Amino acid sequence: MGREVFLRTNVLRIIEDESIVCLLKELRREFKRCFDTANTFVKQYYEENHRLPSQIEVYWVLRRNNASSTVANEVSKKVLEAWKGYVELMKRGYKVKPPVFKNISVILHNQQYRVYCRKECGR
Repeated sequence: MGREVFLRTNVLRIIEDESIVCLLKELRREFKRCFDTANTFVKQYYEENHRLPSQIEVYWVLRRNNASSTVANEVSKKVLEAWKGYVELMKRGYKVKPPVFKNISVILHNQQYRVYCRKECGR
């Protein structure tokens, strides 16, 4: 008998008020700054080395620029995913432009945890 995995997530409801709107706009500006920093680094790295950097290299560039670990992790994943698509399209002969990030949504990382269980006979 295999074990089952239940993924528990928390839902966040935001009640809009002026201070919350200002906070979310500031968060969006910070995310834009992080995406721009990571994108610039990846672009320069790719032009110099003709290959993409590892996720940990992008992560540490963001961490040195005062991004939190969660933000650095999520942003580095998204930026490298976009660049991998760009490189793949270039290899296939398409005329493409390097990724540019506009209208970035704020990534709110929720606490997730797993509950492992095994079914007992008769239950």
